Amino acid sequence: MLVGVVLLILDLFVAVHGQGFTANVTKLLNSLLSRSYDNRIRPDMGGPPTKVTCNMHIKSLGPIEENDETFFMDIYFRQSWYDRRLIFSFPGIDEFSMSWLFLEKIWKPDTYFINGKKSHLHGITSPNKFIRLRNDGLMTYSMRLTVASQCKMYLRKFPLDSQKCSLIIGSYVYSVIEVTFYMRRSIGYFMLQIYVPITLVVCSSWISFWITPSDSSGRTSLGVTTVLSITTLGFGGRSSLPKVSYATALDWYVIICFAFAFAVMIEYAIINFMDKIAEDIRRLLEEEAKKKSELEATANTNIDKSLEVDEELEEIDAESLEVHPKLRYNFLPHRWFSVPADLSSQSIRDDLPWTPVPPVTPSSRRSPVQTWNRHALAVILKLWKNFNFLPQGKEGLSEKGFSQIDIVARRAFPLAFAITMTTYTLLYAYYITDMSVDDM
Repeated sequence: MLVGVVLLILDLFVAVHGQGFTANVTKLLNSLLSRSYDNRIRPDMGGPPTKVTCNMHIKSLGPIEENDETFFMDIYFRQSWYDRRLIFSFPGIDEFSMSWLFLEKIWKPDTYFINGKKSHLHGITSPNKFIRLRNDGLMTYSMRLTVASQCKMYLRKFPLDSQKCSLIIGSYVYSVIEVTFYMRRSIGYFMLQIYVPITLVVCSSWISFWITPSDSSGRTSLGVTTVLSITTLGFGGRSSLPKVSYATALDWYVIICFAFAFAVMIEYAIINFMDKIAEDIRRLLEEEAKKKSELEATANTNIDKSLEVDEELEEIDAESLEVHPKLRYNFLPHRWFSVPADLSSQSIRDDLPWTPVPPVTPSSRRSPVQTWNRHALAVILKLWKNFNFLPQGKEGLSEKGFSQIDIVARRAFPLAFAITMTTYTLLYAYYITDMSVDDM
C-alpha cells in the first residue's frame, strides 16, 4: 500500500515537471519569435552579409535522359546560417529540433537551383523538411528533393562517352556555387542489346559464301534478312536514343555493319553479272566460230565446184580444138565500142548451179545497241584474256560449284571486318576524346 502511494506521488511529480518544462520551452520560443522578430529581414541587416553554407547528401543519381539533356538526383539538401536574433540560453538544452511549421515564422534563404528544370519537394506523408536551432543562433535547414537539372551533353562518342554535368545553386543576385559531376557511361546495356546482336547478324551474312551461286533464292533471302535485321536493331529502336545532328559512335557502328551486310548482296550480284558477261562472251565466241566454219565450208564448196566447171570446159574446148580455161567474155578496151568477140564457139551452160543472194533488209542489219554490246563484250574479252580471268566452260567454278569470288570472300570479308572493328575501337578509345560543351 505504501509502495503504491509512493509511485503515484512520483508520477504526479513527473507530470507536473513535464508540463512545466514544456511550458518553459513554449515561453522561450514565444520570446524568441516576439513582435520584434521580422521574418522578412535577413539576419544582421545593415551589417556583414549573411553566409549560407550548403551541403547535400546524394541518395541516387539518375536516370540520365540524353534526349532532353537532363539528369535526375534524389538528395538531402541542407543549409546552415547564423541568426543572432534566435540566440537562447536554456538549462540542459543546447539545441531544438522542430517541425516544418516553425519554418513559416523565421527567415529562410531564397536558395534555388539555377539550371533546375523539374525539381520538387517530397511531401508524403508530410513535407520532408525540418529545422534545427542551436543555442548560439545556428540554424540548420534540411529537406529532401528530387532535382532535374539541365546538362549540355557532347554525344559523339555515345555510348562510349563520359559527361561533365553541373548543378548550380544560387540566390538570385547573390553569389552562386557550382557542383560538377563527372560521369562515365556503362556500356553493358548497349553491348547486350545492339553491339553483340548486330555483330552476330553480320557474321551470319557470310554463310552465303558457302551457298552455291545457283541457289539464288537461298542467297538472296539470307542477304535481305540480314540487312533488314540490322536495320531493325540499329535504326528501329532509336526513340530512346539521343537525336543529334551528327553521327555518334553507335551510329557509325551500325552504318559499318549495314555496309558489310549490304556488300555481301553486292558480291552475289557481281557474281551473277560476271557469269552473265562470261556466258554472253562464250556465246559470241561460238557464233564467231560457227560463222568462220560456215565461211570455210562455203569457200571449199565453191573451189570444188569451180574445179569441176573448169574440167568440163577444158574437155569441150579440147573437142573443138580451142582451149579456153574458163568461161569468159572478151570486151574491147573502150566500153562504147566493146562488142563480144566470138561467142559462137562458146556455149552457155544452163545446168550450172545458181546460188541466190539474200536481199539486204533493215532487220538483217545489226542495231547500234547490239553493235555497241558486241564491241563492249570484245573489250571485256580482251581484258579478261590478259588477266587470265575468263572462265571457259566450268573453269570459273571450283570442284563443288563455288565461284572463285566466293572462295576469296570467305577470307576477305572476315579479315576486313576484324580490321575495321579494331580501328573503330582504337579510334574511340584513344584518339577521339570527349569534347566539352564550351569547346563545341
